[in-house]
Amino acid sequence: MRLDALCVYVTFVDELASLAEQIVSMMSTIVPHNAAERTYKVVRKPADGLAYALAIAEKYDLTYQRLHGRLTP
Repeated sequence: MRLDALCVYVTFVDELASLAEQIVSMMSTIVPHNAAERTYKVVRKPADGLAYALAIAEKYDLTYQRLHGRLTP
């Protein structure tokens, strides 16, 4: 920020979006009735803390329960 550098940083740490006035928060959108499906539309909006990580993990059978069930004899 001190160097006024231009960069793109992808993170799930919402606090970074409010560190300075020059930081812009942008988020990808989802299909309203299916949180695991992305629209690939990116909009400028404040970070809201919703990462939809569980919906994505469920979509690809990567939840703790599914992994534990597959890896436990």
